[in-house]
Amino acid sequence: MAVKRNVSATGLDGATWSADVDGSLNAAFSLSGGRLLSVAGTNTITATLLHPTGFASYPDGFKCTLIPVATNTAAVTLNIASVGAISVRDGSGVALAAGALVAGRAQPLIYDATAGYFRFDGTAKPDTTVVTAAVLSKLSVHLANGSFVTPKTGWYRIRCVGGGGSGAYTTSVNFEESGGGAAGLCMKLVYLASGITLTIVVGAGGAAPAANSNGNSGNASSVTGTGVSMTANGGGGGFRGATGSAAATGGTATGGDVNVTGQNSPAMSDGGQYSAGGTIGLLTQHAQQANNTTTATDFWATVAPASALGPFSAGLAIKGGDSAGLAPSLGCGSAGSYLGSPTVRAGGAGFVIIEYEV
Repeated sequence: MAVKRNVSATGLDGATWSADVDGSLNAAFSLSGGRLLSVAGTNTITATLLHPTGFASYPDGFKCTLIPVATNTAAVTLNIASVGAISVRDGSGVALAAGALVAGRAQPLIYDATAGYFRFDGTAKPDTTVVTAAVLSKLSVHLANGSFVTPKTGWYRIRCVGGGGSGAYTTSVNFEESGGGAAGLCMKLVYLASGITLTIVVGAGGAAPAANSNGNSGNASSVTGTGVSMTANGGGGGFRGATGSAAATGGTATGGDVNVTGQNSPAMSDGGQYSAGGTIGLLTQHAQQANNTTTATDFWATVAPASALGPFSAGLAIKGGDSAGLAPSLGCGSAGSYLGSPTVRAGGAGFVIIEYEV
């Protein structure tokens, strides 16, 4: 930003020169406060400016850089040069969750006079370059409803998967049955303060259907708490039809840095019997399988194990139910059943896995 100064042809005395420089600096700092000094506080933050003279209000577009002295544990306000405490929010106008500001990590801010708060554009997310599998070496696996209390301030990677849908079942000839859809998956890497309680709901797989019935949808899994709100919906139930049957849809997911929709089951054409269940997508949604497919997609056959999102061992079968007659993997759909073959089964139950620092 350029600052215009008018200098008299007769020159400037010391006092006039000093006042002129002050005016120039005040004009410059009215829109750029630079790095904030004397920062104090965790959630109620105070700070000063390098050149506070004449700074009496927050002009629209005022920019500064905050280096917090502590990681926030709740919503944040910022009071610069005693002008007044103003809410600090993310780029969407949402109050900051715990861990959004991290001690020692610089965060540029800008004041939005229309909205009446400081905001940032999402770059305040803590630096993730230091987070590796070696760092997040502890696991907490949840296969039932419960809770998890963060044991320390630090990084947490949370994966949430819903329950898979069950396939349709017929005891009548000349009917077709599609398998159940796979559940959605969401994954979030988040910096949390110690002592935060995360409430965990693990969705059951869709119940095994009665004879001559459509399959049942799986139930949603969720993880909620300060700074976390994740939901992985269950996969849809399979369909039964006399002239073919539609595919069961995969569940969706929200609230993660990564949200993956579960694989649909294959549809059935007239004259077929049953199709396999859908498989959860640990990286991306699996491609739709061709109609009448009876062999489920095998995750490890399509994605290198080293690229997996999660603590899964190489060679581990993660797949929907199929002609082999085995139960579906967690979160996956069960196969349709024609005259009781393959075995009528429920969809795979959901799960939640939390990785964290030692």
